[in-house]
Amino acid sequence: MQFIPMKKILTGLLLLSAISVRLGAQTADTLLPIVPYEKVNEYEIGGIRVSGAEYADANALIAISGFRVGDKIRIPGAPFGKAVQNLWNLKLFTDVQIIQERTQGDLVFLEIAVVELPRYTRHSFTGVKKSAHDDLNDVINKYIQKGAILTENAKTSLRYGLAQYFVDKGFLDATVKLKTQPDERSPIA
Repeated sequence: MQFIPMKKILTGLLLLSAISVRLGAQTADTLLPIVPYEKVNEYEIGGIRVSGAEYADANALIAISGFRVGDKIRIPGAPFGKAVQNLWNLKLFTDVQIIQERTQGDLVFLEIAVVELPRYTRHSFTGVKKSAHDDLNDVINKYIQKGAILTENAKTSLRYGLAQYFVDKGFLDATVKLKTQPDERSPIA
């Protein structure tokens, strides 16, 4: 049996891990355009498109962003940060991006890309007798309605309301766990 030094084994593992990291990198066609910060260019907004908004009105999002077709803007510039902050303050999205789609001469075309928060569609109970389901449904309906945006605040309020229901019933050690998952049966989840 031949002895392989530990140094060679570690070097081989590092090489393999470096190769696997390289394979997982993005290709050039999926990367967003890189905007150099050392050179500021002034453009006129030629168009604005909104992507990812299923329930929010695209025109309202454009108005809230502060951008208007025909406005002069500098890229990079402060209006982009302010626009992202304005949209983020709505508390409707998990991600907000403003992307420079393309330029044609002195015209720039922008995309406002958002990812909406999930919405409440239905629920189920585990570890609770069926006789308590109607009472628990009433508690849930006090805190959230079907189709409402499922924010962290709504989850916390709902968790508190359900825990209080069990305390009122005399179950002081009951724990309430909310498990959220995509609803395959509903397009709004």
